[in-house]
Amino acid sequence: MNTSSFKVSLSSDIQVSPSHHGYRFTPSGHSNEGLATSSLVIPAIPGLEDAINYLQQGTATAQELNGVLKTQEQDQTGVQLAATLQKLDERGWLNHAVPPLAIAVPLVEGAQLNLDTPHWNQAQVSLSRFAYQHSYEGGMVLESPLSKFRVKLLDWRASGILAQLAQPQSLRLVTPPPQIGPETAYQFLNLLWSTGFLSIDEAEAPALKLWDFHNLLFHSRCRQGRHDYPTAHIEGSLDVWDDFPVVKPPMSGQIVALPQLSLDSIRQRDRTLTTEIEKRQSIREYDDKHPITIVILDGNPDHTLSCFTGAEISKVFPYWHQPADPVPNEAYLQFQAIDNNEDIDKDQKAEAQKAAFSDSLLKRIHGDNHACHITSTIVGQENTPSPGLAPNCRVINVPLNTTGTDEEFISPINLARAFELGLELGANIIHCAACRPTQTGEGEELLLQALKKCQDNNILIVAPAGNNKGECWCMPASLPSVLSVGALKPDGTPYKFSNWGGNNALEGIMAPGGEILGAQPANEEPVRLKGTSMAAPVMTGLCGLLMSLQLQQGKPIDAEAIRAALLNTAIPCTAEDTDEPERCLRGKVNLPGAMGLLFGESVTISFAGEQVTRTEHHRITSSDSIADINSITPQEHSSHNAVSLAVPEENHNSNQVAPFLEQTTINVSASKADQASTVGTVVSQKSSPIINPQGITPSTAYSGHVYILGTIGYDFGDESRR
Repeated sequence: MNTSSFKVSLSSDIQVSPSHHGYRFTPSGHSNEGLATSSLVIPAIPGLEDAINYLQQGTATAQELNGVLKTQEQDQTGVQLAATLQKLDERGWLNHAVPPLAIAVPLVEGAQLNLDTPHWNQAQVSLSRFAYQHSYEGGMVLESPLSKFRVKLLDWRASGILAQLAQPQSLRLVTPPPQIGPETAYQFLNLLWSTGFLSIDEAEAPALKLWDFHNLLFHSRCRQGRHDYPTAHIEGSLDVWDDFPVVKPPMSGQIVALPQLSLDSIRQRDRTLTTEIEKRQSIREYDDKHPITIVILDGNPDHTLSCFTGAEISKVFPYWHQPADPVPNEAYLQFQAIDNNEDIDKDQKAEAQKAAFSDSLLKRIHGDNHACHITSTIVGQENTPSPGLAPNCRVINVPLNTTGTDEEFISPINLARAFELGLELGANIIHCAACRPTQTGEGEELLLQALKKCQDNNILIVAPAGNNKGECWCMPASLPSVLSVGALKPDGTPYKFSNWGGNNALEGIMAPGGEILGAQPANEEPVRLKGTSMAAPVMTGLCGLLMSLQLQQGKPIDAEAIRAALLNTAIPCTAEDTDEPERCLRGKVNLPGAMGLLFGESVTISFAGEQVTRTEHHRITSSDSIADINSITPQEHSSHNAVSLAVPEENHNSNQVAPFLEQTTINVSASKADQASTVGTVVSQKSSPIINPQGITPSTAYSGHVYILGTIGYDFGDESRR
C-alpha cells in the first residue's frame, strides 16, 4: 500500500472478530455490491489489535500506525502491518479521510489512490467537468464516472473549497474557509486529486473529448465494477409499474386550432423551383488527380507489401483509442505457419493459435489479416502478387482493432465516430468491415445519425452482409441506405453462410466471394479466402470505378445513383441457382446493366445566354472491356444530328447480358431561317421495321417549341455545373 498523509479507517461494513489464527474480517450483509464479499483472515502479529482499534476510530495515518506499533525488539512489525493494510486496501475496505472536511469511500474492489501529485504552485487545477455533488444517505457526497471513490463531505466548508475550483487556478489562490488552516485545505485538495476529481490545465485526454457528462455517467452506471449502486433486485420494483396505466390518459378535452397557412401569400414570397435550381451550387471540391477516396474501417494492414507500392494509401488511427504498439512480423508469420499446417484440423489450429498468443494479440492479428486482404482487393497495384480492382483510387485505412477487444471494435459509439471520421477525411466510399450482430435489424440512434450524415454528404457505404447463415444480421449492413453485400461461389450460386433476410432483401446485392485473391501481412505470398468480407471489397472496387467513370464523363459523383443502379439492375437467382431465391438478396451484381443505366445515351442541351450547345453522350455497351473503364471518356459529336437512346430490359437470365427492350432514334434538323424544326421517328420494338426519315418533309408550322423523345439532361452553363 502506498503511504499517504490521509487518515485511514476501516469501513463500517466490515466486522472484525478474533479467530484461532488471528483476526477475521467479514463484510456485513448490506455491504456494497462492488466490494469483495469473501472473508479475510489476518495472522496475529504483535500490536495488530491496537492497529485494528486505530483503524476503527480513523484517527491515524498509515505512517502513524507504523510509528506507534514498531518496537525495538520487533523490527518486522511495520512491514507486516503494511502488508495487512495492503490486503485491506485492495479489497476496498479502507477509507481515507481529511478531518473535518471529507472522507473518501471506495466504491469497488481494487480502487487505488493516485499519489503522484502535481506541482501545486505551478499547476492550474479545477474540478473535473464530470464531477457532481448530490445528497446521499442524509449527507452531501461528491461522485464522478471517472472515479472509483465517493467523497463524503462532512462539513459545509468543503463545499466552499469546491466552489472556488469552478475555474482553473493555482493552489495559492484558493482561500481556506473560516477555522480551516491552509494545511487542511491542502490535504483536502490532495484527497480530491488522488481520487480523480480534479483536472489540471493540460489538454483533456482524447478518449474523453466526445463524452458529455450525462452520457459518461449513464455509461458508467451500465457497467459492473464501476459503482456500488444495487442492481441485483431490480425485479422487486416491477410491481410498482402496475400503478401506472398502459395508455396515457388524455391531458385535456380542449382542442386548440392550429394556424392555417395562406397558399397565396406563400406563392408571393417564395422563389420558384427553376430559380433555386439555377442558383444551386455544389459545396464539395474534388482533387483532379485522385478524385475517388475510399476509407476502410477494419484492422491495421501491412502497407510495406509490394502490392501497395506506388498506391495512394495511408492510415489514420482513431483518436478515441490510445496508440498501440505494432504487431511484430514474427507474430504474423507464426500465426500463418499454424494456419497453413495441413496436419491438424480447423479446431486444432484455433487451439494452437490461442496457446501461442494472448487473446488481445490474437484478435489484432485476425483483424490485420482481414484488413490486409480486403485492402489489396480494392487498391492492390497491377503486376503484383495481389492486384486490386481500383488501383488508382486513394485509400485511407482506419484501424479499429488496436485495443484487441471486440466490444471496442463494434461498439455503436466507436462505429459512429469512425463514420464521422471518414466524412472528415473526404471519403466518397466508406467500406465498413465491422459486424455488430442484431436480431431485430434496428440500429442505435447514435449510429443511425452518423450513417445519415454520411449519406447526406454523398458518401456510399458498403458493408458485408455477414456469415451467420441468416441466424442474425450484421450492422451496419442491415441498416437502411447501406449497400449490403452477400457472397457468391465461383459457380455463381450463393454460399449457405451468407446472411439474408431483413433489410438485406431490399438493399443487398450478391458479388463474387469465393477464392478471392488477397494479401497477408509480412508475407508476399497471397492467399485465397471466401466470405462476405471478401465479396464486399469487390463491390467497393466496382463502385470506385463507377464513380471515376462519372467524373470522366463530366458528371458529378452521385453515390446514391450508383447504389440505386446496382440494386435495380441486379439479376435475381433462378431455381437452378438455389431452392431459396431470397438468399440472393436483390440479385447478382450486373455491371453491364448498371453501366447502361448510369451512362446510357443521352442528349445534353446547354443554355448560356443566346448560345445553345448540344452534346450527345453514347452509352457504354456490354462489349466494352471492364479493364478499359478508366480510359472511357464522353464523346462529343457536334457534326451529327442523330442520337440513339437505349433502355435496358429487365433480365432474369444470369447467363446473358441484359438485352435492350427498345431503341429510340431521334433526328433533329434545324434551318438557319427559323432555327428550330424537328422531326422524330421512334422504333418501339426490335422486330419492327425502321422508318427512313429522309422521305418526310419537315413541318413549316413553327410554335417556338422543340419536342424530343428520350432522355434530356439540362446544363444551365453556370456554377451549378460543378
